[in-house]
Amino acid sequence: MSDPQSGQIDSVQSLPDGGTVYTHGHRFPDNVQVVEQRHGPGGTLQSARVTWTGFAGRVLDVTATFDAQGRLVKEEGYRAPDMTTPVLDLIRPLPRQASPQTVAPTPPQPNTGEPSAHPIAEGLHRIYPTAQNDPPDGSDS
Repeated sequence: MSDPQSGQIDSVQSLPDGGTVYTHGHRFPDNVQVVEQRHGPGGTLQSARVTWTGFAGRVLDVTATFDAQGRLVKEEGYRAPDMTTPVLDLIRPLPRQASPQTVAPTPPQPNTGEPSAHPIAEGLHRIYPTAQNDPPDGSDS
């Protein structure tokens, strides 16, 4: 039986000022990642809050601020010593057909061992290497 709280997170909310909050990520028993992006009325990214926990605890808890051109201005918060994934790698464009509603999490998909084209999975290989990312001879080179 699967946990109804597991799976992908994907929701869009409209703000009274015309801005948008886009929340996405995933929630699994030993790995939870939530990215909350705040966009201005014109769709320009203003800030992003990223929280990420793994089996060993908190990995990332940062707030990033962006300028009018979408460039990272400042990042504040906690970053685990080996967490080198840039916040920009976790940002997604606003969905084109974004309607201001919360979408229910999708059920987790079975891991086939194939690399995913999903941007979140793309960042995960940096932290949780798979056999495909490890050297074939077992060496560290």
